[in-house]
Amino acid sequence: MYSLDINFLNDRPDYKPDIGKPQGGQKGKPVDQTPILIGLGVAMGLNALMAGGWFVLNRQNATLSREVDALELQLGEKNVQVEALDHVYAEARQTNEEADALALVFNEIKPWSALSQEMAEIMQIAGVRITNVRQTEPTAEAGAASGEEGQAAARQTAQVTIEGNAGSFGQLNDFMLLVNQSPF
Repeated sequence: MYSLDINFLNDRPDYKPDIGKPQGGQKGKPVDQTPILIGLGVAMGLNALMAGGWFVLNRQNATLSREVDALELQLGEKNVQVEALDHVYAEARQTNEEADALALVFNEIKPWSALSQEMAEIMQIAGVRITNVRQTEPTAEAGAASGEEGQAAARQTAQVTIEGNAGSFGQLNDFMLLVNQSPF
């Protein structure tokens, strides 16, 4: 029933089957690893170069970040100074406007002493005698007018009425012409 098959061919020295032998080369000869080592060196060099570049750029970014922070701090200080200067300029502009408004008021106000002096000189030149000088305020109707007439009436502050005597019509005419030419 059962039979025992023993293969004695493997034991013979002149017969060796090719089972288990590496294909493509001899067992004892070492493999040349120079290309592998060169590739490994190039890869390590490129990795070291990339790491060095990353380190340098990272330090430059940190330095630039510190500079940006310092410049932003200076910018904040300068903005505060600019706001202070703007405030000073606004105050100066307001002060100048108030001074101009006050100067306009004083330009329109004529002192009575100057008016009296001017009248005395005109009286001597024209030969008339003044008996009464009176100031009257503008009427309410002048303030109610509209358009350019209303603006002109609003600028009027008071009127001066002069009463007196003249020896002739020529003296009165000379007096009126001199009064109209007077800045007062």
